[in-house]
Amino acid sequence: MIMQSKSRQGTKGVKLLVRNCEFIKDSKKNGAFQIQHETNNANSCILCHSNYNVYCIKKWHNYDILYCSNCQLQFSSPMQDPGRMFYEECAIYESLSEYIQPSLPTDDWRYKTCFKFLASKPNQSLLDIGCGDGAFLAIAQNKGFTVFGIDVNTKSIIIAKNFRGLKNVVYGGWADLLKIEGWKSFDVITLFDVLEHVSSPVSLANTIFSLLSPSGTVSISVPRLDRYPPIFDQDADFPPHHFTLWTSKALNNLLTNAGFEKIRIIEKPLLATDLLLHVTWRAKRCFRQIRKNKGHLGKEKEISLKTSLQGVLLRLMERELLFGKGHTLLAIAKKPWMSFKNI
Repeated sequence: MIMQSKSRQGTKGVKLLVRNCEFIKDSKKNGAFQIQHETNNANSCILCHSNYNVYCIKKWHNYDILYCSNCQLQFSSPMQDPGRMFYEECAIYESLSEYIQPSLPTDDWRYKTCFKFLASKPNQSLLDIGCGDGAFLAIAQNKGFTVFGIDVNTKSIIIAKNFRGLKNVVYGGWADLLKIEGWKSFDVITLFDVLEHVSSPVSLANTIFSLLSPSGTVSISVPRLDRYPPIFDQDADFPPHHFTLWTSKALNNLLTNAGFEKIRIIEKPLLATDLLLHVTWRAKRCFRQIRKNKGHLGKEKEISLKTSLQGVLLRLMERELLFGKGHTLLAIAKKPWMSFKNI
């Protein structure tokens, strides 16, 4: 999150100057950052609404990157949705139109962890918000769930319907959920790497709560702020692609305030594939630059090279590393059987 400056020999701590505030890293306190100077009161936290504890840590294009020391959330200002066309044209998702993975990602850590906590009951209804091309929904359907999905990317919905054979998938954003006829109560709602994209995560959490049946389960995965090594991608981890980066405390606060109980936050171990993602994103930028400069690498060869390189690296690197903190948090929570919010 914060780049450390080199400490001078003999100093007691590493000082980091960040706009209107100054942090000190005290080695005697396990490397925790402590506030030394004034706050930035221009913005309040989107979770706890505090403005005394909010600090501007970075300027990114037209955005302020803010951090709340009270709930440990990183968020952006402004929090303005870039619109659906942004995701239709976003280079991060360009492979959707080039290559469809026929096999289902059953080994995905998020999916495996989620299913560990879901009760095995026949014909449970499951809604996946931001369902993408329907890969997770296909896995859930094979496990006996009655599945529903929504996504803002039309290409993804076409693949989910025509390639995956999913019927109850629709084009739209999360704000459209309450308008869809018949979509009123679900036993399970999932959001895998979606929350960080929305401009109003509190409203989304409240909407999920209202759509869940009593004793229903929500599963949410988000990118982790306090990952280690602290590797962040300029396209993927900053606005307008990601508005927020999360810690366990921030995610727990969001769900508690929305009315959920029995909240459990699971930290993904650091895998070599986490680092591979950053290599892939950087490679994509190189390929785009080649195309922009009218390079001689053909489209088919480019796709083949990407696929081959990723396949080889995955086989070599898909194992847990012995150091660091993973890039993902996954929360599992329950809606109370009786909730005053529904009365």
